[in-house]
Amino acid sequence: MATLIGLKRGTTNITVSYTEGGTTKTGSKSNFVVEGLPGTPPTFSNKSVSAQLVPTTATNSPAVNCGAFTAATAGHGGSITYSIVSVKNSGGTTLSGWTLTTTTSRIIKVPASTAGGTYTAVVRATEGPTDTYAESSTTATITITVNKKSQNAPTATGAQNTYATSGSISGSASGGGGIGSLKYKSDPNGGTNYGTATTTAPSRSRSSVGSTSFVAWWTGNDYWAQSGNSDRAYLIIGKATPTFTLTGETKEYHNTANVTGTASIGGTVYWGTSSSTSSMTSTKTVTAGSAVTISSRTALGTTTVYAYFVPTDSSHYDSLGSSTSAHASGAAVISKATDASVAVSINSNDLTYNGSNQTLATMSTSHGTSSYQIGYKLGSSATSDNQITWANSNVATIAASTAGTYYLYKKWTADGNHSNNQAYTTIGTTYTKVIDKAENPITLAPSTATIYNRSGYNTVQLSVTNAQGTVSYTTSSSGKATVNSTGLVTYASSGSATITATAAGNTNYLSGSKTCAVTTVVDTEGTTKYKNEACTTEGSNITYNNPTVTISTGLTAAATSAKVTCTVTNSTSWYQKWASGYVSAHSSTLAGTARWKITSNGSNRFTASGTSYTLSGVGTVYANGASVKHSTMGSYVGTDSVTVTAYNISSSTKTSTSTKSVTNELLSIAITLGSDTINYDDTTSMTVKASYTSGLSTHDITSAATISTNPSNIITITI
Repeated sequence: MATLIGLKRGTTNITVSYTEGGTTKTGSKSNFVVEGLPGTPPTFSNKSVSAQLVPTTATNSPAVNCGAFTAATAGHGGSITYSIVSVKNSGGTTLSGWTLTTTTSRIIKVPASTAGGTYTAVVRATEGPTDTYAESSTTATITITVNKKSQNAPTATGAQNTYATSGSISGSASGGGGIGSLKYKSDPNGGTNYGTATTTAPSRSRSSVGSTSFVAWWTGNDYWAQSGNSDRAYLIIGKATPTFTLTGETKEYHNTANVTGTASIGGTVYWGTSSSTSSMTSTKTVTAGSAVTISSRTALGTTTVYAYFVPTDSSHYDSLGSSTSAHASGAAVISKATDASVAVSINSNDLTYNGSNQTLATMSTSHGTSSYQIGYKLGSSATSDNQITWANSNVATIAASTAGTYYLYKKWTADGNHSNNQAYTTIGTTYTKVIDKAENPITLAPSTATIYNRSGYNTVQLSVTNAQGTVSYTTSSSGKATVNSTGLVTYASSGSATITATAAGNTNYLSGSKTCAVTTVVDTEGTTKYKNEACTTEGSNITYNNPTVTISTGLTAAATSAKVTCTVTNSTSWYQKWASGYVSAHSSTLAGTARWKITSNGSNRFTASGTSYTLSGVGTVYANGASVKHSTMGSYVGTDSVTVTAYNISSSTKTSTSTKSVTNELLSIAITLGSDTINYDDTTSMTVKASYTSGLSTHDITSAATISTNPSNIITITI
């Protein structure tokens, strides 16, 4: 055991070093304290400082620094540092986030997003220790004024409109600082006799002619001060201008075309059929929003009407045009009819090719035409008139004999009372007629076949005759049998499949197909085993293998044991003959038995434990799962090794080995103090103990260890 004696106030670190068996370990105790005498607090008085906010956005202000407060005076000769105890706002709420720029700067940092106002900070002045005295402190109150940033006034924007019985116009303001809410005050007489401030922009009804003046300002927020007033702006309502329009119609022959007038308010329409001043003498009275017929026409041709408008309420609305200047014009037009047409009926009977002409379609009615034609195009729709085969003019029937699809068309020339001549167009929405093809006479041989999953027996060739068009082949199950483009069928797996040969057909024949039913059979293997490939000697071949052996984890320098695992698997091989005569080779594994013994025990601290047996030519051996035991190494520092050998008991020359080593080491040293803190000139005890891999941890090495301190003048150590 060692004794520690305090020499002066301070903190020291104790380090211990110890070497055994070539291994050196160290231990330490940090911050062993020798306390000093109580110190005299510094002198520190209350002060006032200020800060200016510099916000960069409407809702955020970065941190800013206050001016430095007056320093404290030391009480016992130590260095002075400062810290914030608390900060409160004018309402007495305690705040967080306030800091000093450094512990010695005496400058308080106002946190980001702090609102303008007055705050109270309690600051602690701490005087550091000396060799004789301990640390001491006192507090003072610092009053902080945080000033808001100024902002520019907004720009007020007025509005102007004309008289209306409903609706209003509104003013607005924007720009400037833009911080806080916009407020307004206004004078409905256009002067400076403003009313109460409001957050609602001023407005003026469109039914009230006159002007409203107003100004605006920004209210500010926690970081920005209120702005000044904007320049004065105005809302002005003047007289309204009505609307008046003439609307003409264009109608086909047999109808009436009108020119109508519509006004937004009531009044009188002055009109005529010429734009000269002497023409617009006829009158029509209109009401607001209602159309009135000014003039009508039923004969072919055009009537143009010119007009101007005088409102009934001329005190609020202006006239549109005058007796010398028409305001609007409109025309009534009668044109030719456009309903000329030809109706054609498509033959509803099913048609099959017979070598003779057959009727495709017949004209049923014609209206408003001087001539018509009907025709067809075989095979696809027409893209031009000259692709169509036309019947003679005014011939009512078209016919054809060739098999295929016919696209049917019509066209006509309008008579003198109609204007809609028709170029070629389809006959109705379903405009085709078909002459069907004949059946295909294809044959296929054979109609049934059997194939196997053995080379030489796994294909069959199909033969097609009398086919009309290109022949192709398909299989109902490619997982059972496949077929190529020449009709060669190949085995895929056991089961069955239907092979279909299809002739594509041609101009006069439809496509057709025939089938072949294919059975797919799996070749079977015999059950008798043979030693040779010629399959003349029955039985199988056996090969004996080396065993595997492992020593599990668990052996340590303490008294422990570990399980030994040894196993062996032997091999066997043979041949089997298939029904087809094919010979296949086979192999497998056979379970064997392995046992073990210790064959190297350099320290003589290892022993075998478990069920034992006698193996001829080897001696005593142990079963799979028996254990190797190891006695404790105590304080001996070194390495013990053991080797075990495993034997295949069916052939003891087949062996394998496994080795394990156990090492006892010096692990660590530990320091125990009577106390981590003592007073000046006081004492406490210290003990140093060593721990080993073997589990020994109570060995006292205080007198043998090397002990040092840093700094070295705080304590002294005696053994």
